[in-house]
Amino acid sequence: MRCQYLIWPFFFGFILLGFGLASSPSYAQEFSAEEITITPMAKEVGILYHRPDRWRLEVKGETHTDISIFRLDKKVAWILLPKEKKYMEVPLTEEDMPLPARIAGEIDRVVVGQEEVEGFNCDKLVVRYSKENEVREMIFWVSPQLGVPLRSEASDLGWVAELKKIKVGAQPDELFEAPANYERFGPPMDVLR
Repeated sequence: MRCQYLIWPFFFGFILLGFGLASSPSYAQEFSAEEITITPMAKEVGILYHRPDRWRLEVKGETHTDISIFRLDKKVAWILLPKEKKYMEVPLTEEDMPLPARIAGEIDRVVVGQEEVEGFNCDKLVVRYSKENEVREMIFWVSPQLGVPLRSEASDLGWVAELKKIKVGAQPDELFEAPANYERFGPPMDVLR
């Protein structure tokens, strides 16, 4: 079963919500963008549709399309399987946010400056955390205007996620709903562990 987009890449660790989405939704805007994630194993390109309290990620593979809808207002994520016309509903937690208020093992987070990314002024945020007795670092370029990281990287893990071709504007309501003609099914037990 394809459940790899359950969480926005920081996850997506998160992957790709959080600092921008949960803490300042009044400043965030609706937009769509191309979302590129590069790991040592693959490069994936998808389309992100965003509202301050919900987002949708579509990634097209050679034989299928993975669609994940995240609803902060309902605290759920829906994983859609278009070929099968089915969807799975899973609880959405703070750890599932693109930039949680606190990362597991977090030591500190510091804004180290401002930089422009894709034409938007961003705060460059460095988060240091401890994992497996090592201090690691993630860097986020967070747009106060859009309320999300436009670029995220963990160089020691060889991981980068970024938004390109950002188009600010209202997003249709139906993008953020599980289709009425889809059948709901339960997740496999290993997803819940």
